[in-house]
Amino acid sequence: MSSKKKPFEQYSYLLRDGRRVVMFALFEPRRATLWLVAAGKGDALRRARELGARDPHIVSDFRPLGIGIDAAANDPNGGVFVRNFLPDEGSVPLPLADLRDYLEGTSRAY
Repeated sequence: MSSKKKPFEQYSYLLRDGRRVVMFALFEPRRATLWLVAAGKGDALRRARELGARDPHIVSDFRPLGIGIDAAANDPNGGVFVRNFLPDEGSVPLPLADLRDYLEGTSRAY
């Protein structure tokens, strides 16, 4: 059995402008799904941790779910999130600027 890791291109989504979107599953301190525009795996992990994710997990089993791709690409901060891990069709991506407050439990909106 091979222990090779998948290249970033296989589990990220290529945008028309050449940037890539990667999806994270966040479990600590609160559950969330996060989409970030990133240059590579290291950049994505660094940004997720800077935003308050304690142990971010890149979802590498499949490419990012569609509801967050366009929203992340168009967000001025380069990302969006939804509460909970597996968003449903009714989930609305929330602005990346609100992620830290959500994770810390200090946001009154969430």
